[in-house]
Amino acid sequence: MPRNGTVKGVLFARSPEECHLYMELHPCACGEAVFEWSRHRREQRGDRLVSVYEGLCGQCDRPRHFEFEVTGEIPPPPAYGGEEPSRIIDPSEFLAVAEDLAAAVPADPATLDPATAGDALEAIEMAVAAVDEVLKFLPPGATGVPPDAFLTEAGRAAYTRDPGRFGRERLLATRSDYQRVQSGYLQRNRGEHG
Repeated sequence: MPRNGTVKGVLFARSPEECHLYMELHPCACGEAVFEWSRHRREQRGDRLVSVYEGLCGQCDRPRHFEFEVTGEIPPPPAYGGEEPSRIIDPSEFLAVAEDLAAAVPADPATLDPATAGDALEAIEMAVAAVDEVLKFLPPGATGVPPDAFLTEAGRAAYTRDPGRFGRERLLATRSDYQRVQSGYLQRNRGEHG
């Protein structure tokens, strides 16, 4: 499998969540980031299972089409994949997603109504899962994500600007901070349903 995660134009994805995130991170040529795919199917192509997403861009009506080779093993949400790092999403993209999700979640769940608190819990769970994905790029014993783990020009630039963001200790501290917030939401949820 090439390092860029493709086989003859088909991307390798480890879960539906990774497919969806990849599509979100790759906007239409018109700039529209939201892709409300209208058709999804799975196809067996020889020994490969391929998940196909199709639809029209909501802004310009341009046809959009994504194909992902997927495994039969699907990790439970909110995980983006199993033990191996992503082949199609850069560690800097995962970290940016984690930071954006966490920034939208109030630290105190008591400030939110139950429905909004449920959405916030889902967002912080996804933020923790995204940091977990960055950590998968760390080789055993490494103090940080190595430069060759970055798949995109933007990812390499993000690493060059601040390699410390991708250090093991800083990532673990970020994950711990997000888990504390997550724990507060889980406790609130148990209190409402207990």
